[in-house]
Amino acid sequence: MIAPQGEWHEFNSEKAKEIKAFYYKGVFADNFVKCDICGYTDEDIAVIGVNDELHCIGIDCLKEMQPTKADKQLYHL
Repeated sequence: MIAPQGEWHEFNSEKAKEIKAFYYKGVFADNFVKCDICGYTDEDIAVIGVNDELHCIGIDCLKEMQPTKADKQLYHL
C-alpha cells in the first residue's frame, strides 16, 4: 500500500464516515483488518486507515474490500 504523498482531503461529516465496513487482507496483514475510510486525494483515490497507518487505494478496489456473507461467517466479521 502507498501512504498519501502531499495534500489529501479528510471527510468532515460523521455521515460520510459511517460507510459500510471494509476489510484488508493481503501483504500487509495476514488476517482481515478493519479499515476506516478517512478521505480522498482526488476522484479516483481514497485514503484509508489500516493498522493506524494511512494508505491510498483506488476507489474501484473498495468494492473488493467489502466482506461477503461467507467471509462474515467464517471470520466472525
